[in-house]
Amino acid sequence: MMQGEILKEKATRIEKQKNAVEKYEQFLKQVMNKSGGEYNAIEEIVKRFETLNTTHKELTAIQQKKEAQLTQMKNEATLD
Repeated sequence: MMQGEILKEKATRIEKQKNAVEKYEQFLKQVMNKSGGEYNAIEEIVKRFETLNTTHKELTAIQQKKEAQLTQMKNEATLD
């Protein structure tokens, strides 16, 4: 492959990435505008998402642990 073709492919990939980022940025701006003043910057939305995502993972892990404990307790109760 010639260097010119490689550069064109890279430019195309970069342009696609740029378009995806711009689309995401527009989405976040829409969220910010529709939030009723809850978010004043895109960074606040991203931080909130990260917080919610982390909490979701933690709660899912707790739920799985509790379900395993409940199953174990049920099994122990049926053995008696």
